[in-house]
Amino acid sequence: WWSRRITSPQAAKTHVEAVIERVEAGRDVQYRIVDAESDEASMIGTVALYDIKQREASMGYWLAADRQGMGYATRAAARLLTYAQSVLDLQTIHLHIARGNTDSQRVAQRLEFERVLAYRRKVRDNELPLTPGEEHIIDLWEAHL
Repeated sequence: WWSRRITSPQAAKTHVEAVIERVEAGRDVQYRIVDAESDEASMIGTVALYDIKQREASMGYWLAADRQGMGYATRAAARLLTYAQSVLDLQTIHLHIARGNTDSQRVAQRLEFERVLAYRRKVRDNELPLTPGEEHIIDLWEAHL
């Protein structure tokens, strides 16, 4: 969703600055997923740990629509989980997945996350293409490393 709210060079700059600030403060770890097979090694997605604190964090991933279903997100997230455990010494990772997002749910299942609860949340203004103010059911998934 974050990529759809970046609609200008200034918005891109603001987003990158915020990411850098969070990474430098140790609150996030962000990696780009690239297609190493292509001539340009172009970026096709991202994988991140965010809200890192006291041996736990949340994880998110995003992949370009034309690259979904090829295992990129699963492989990138698996590598990030290994890093989270071996380097950051994290024990618990959370995924917050919208109820209808079956692709992300399949990635969570492949990585042996367990769905632990569901909650309702209103869509924020910056979560395009969703309608701000609309309520969604979010499933919380958890993995213990």
